[in-house]
Amino acid sequence: MSQVKTLKDDDHSPTARWVRAMTGTHRDWNKLNEERAIMRQKWEDYFQDFDVLLCPVVRIAAHDHDHTKIASRTIQFDNETLNYWDVVGPWNSLSLVSYLPSTVAPIGFTPSGLPVGVQIIGPYLEDYTSIQFAKLLERMNGSYKPPKGFEF
Repeated sequence: MSQVKTLKDDDHSPTARWVRAMTGTHRDWNKLNEERAIMRQKWEDYFQDFDVLLCPVVRIAAHDHDHTKIASRTIQFDNETLNYWDVVGPWNSLSLVSYLPSTVAPIGFTPSGLPVGVQIIGPYLEDYTSIQFAKLLERMNGSYKPPKGFEF
């Protein structure tokens, strides 16, 4: 908690964002939870018309694992070095922040042979919906095939 008190209000660096997220006050959590409830209502409205939402899992295909400190991780994206969470976080955060079930299913490969998946987001408490949709995709697209060199 003491590290967050030393941050300047205009510090939006990856480390500052991480420290704030990990050491928020109960009051801040309550405010964010209220926003989450509003988002969940909007999702409930969305799922009145649609069974699932299909979207990317992350903004990039499979990549090498990075074991540096999480707050200082970076990744190459579109010829730029970016904060790791800015690249991998936005799409999977859609389901996480609103407690929506999400299933990832394989849908193909990059030109270099790396696997690509699709994120299937379903309505709150309807985990079976996203899993069932993944089964339907498998019927259409075939089951997962490991990339070359990773066959078992």
